[in-house]
Amino acid sequence: MHTAAARVTLPAFGALSGALAIAAVAGVAAWSLLHDRAVVVAADETAAPTDRTAELEAEIARLQQRLTEATTERTAAAPTTNDVAATPTEAAATPPPAAVSAAFVDARYAEVLAKVDWAKIGEVTKEMQPMLVELLKQAAETGKPSTELALKLQELNGKLVSQVPAMLQSGAPGFGPNGAYTHPLFVANSLAATLAAGGKTLDPNQLAAIDGLVKSFAAENDAVAAAPRGFELERLLAETEMKDRFFAEVTSRLTPDQQAMLYPRDMAEYDGANLFGTGLMVRPYAAAIPAKDPADFARLASNRMTEDLGLDDAAAARVRSILEASATRATESFAMPVDATEKTMRMMRKGRAAAALRAQLDAMRAIERDGGLTADQLAKLRKAQQILVPVPR
Repeated sequence: MHTAAARVTLPAFGALSGALAIAAVAGVAAWSLLHDRAVVVAADETAAPTDRTAELEAEIARLQQRLTEATTERTAAAPTTNDVAATPTEAAATPPPAAVSAAFVDARYAEVLAKVDWAKIGEVTKEMQPMLVELLKQAAETGKPSTELALKLQELNGKLVSQVPAMLQSGAPGFGPNGAYTHPLFVANSLAATLAAGGKTLDPNQLAAIDGLVKSFAAENDAVAAAPRGFELERLLAETEMKDRFFAEVTSRLTPDQQAMLYPRDMAEYDGANLFGTGLMVRPYAAAIPAKDPADFARLASNRMTEDLGLDDAAAARVRSILEASATRATESFAMPVDATEKTMRMMRKGRAAAALRAQLDAMRAIERDGGLTADQLAKLRKAQQILVPVPR
């Protein structure tokens, strides 16, 4: 799937790809490949984009607008904690075929479950997983993954994105659009639909076991969302840790063949490279900071925070000192070497961003206490959602 065509720059396409990494469903490798890179579309440097590329740009823009509107509506109409607690989750009836409708139900979200095309989600996800494996293999082996394959992944991802507004408008709690997509109820239905599309349908015992997990973890998800947090990033950490346990529990109920379909054995583990993992949640918020050592990271990260928070020289110096002490303790971040795929695809190995998030929250608490920030600066710090991730160089 290679082409001999020359490269032309498509700034709008790159910009939309970057935006989708924040707002869409899957933080897949295609975004990393297409973002800030030229796209192969024509035989000369001045030729116009192909019709297919132009159509993709228009579709991405349309879906992005729908997601923005849905997010705004969800924020305005979000249910209160009391509303959630007062409405019990009803037991699932005998589930219809997963590839046609929802395998797992909840009376609170019956309307959205009926709106989502689970057959489409299952078919698209089944098709995407082997493509992601191939894209990552190409990146590791040649450093030049196929742009055509990346475009196809972007196109398929758009089909998933088209299902997200309904999930956002449901009011189901989650950190951002990917948090809604990975809500235990929705992601379990996606998993069931994907297995059904691949001819590996969940049997009645598996359906019953996973239905129990969905109910239990959906209740825990409500509690995580309702708990008071000092920092926005604490919500992200608590939610990803809860969903890590959910994915582990669900996976343990699957047969080896089902596990291999959802988690291909030859797929390297990178955040956002699998549609059934919490990398989908952390990847959109992770900003790589290439650094030689903890001191270098502290310098670069403090410069970023100084600009974002509007710190004076004295506060900037204190923040830098706190970040250096935190980075020195966070040995996990610098012990994880960078591989060729991370460099080529601008991906992050699984666990890198999560380790950085835990270290950053420790540093943020120290900054809150000892950084000498003003009330406005503290408010900005508490609302911050970007994870500054040290990447050894």
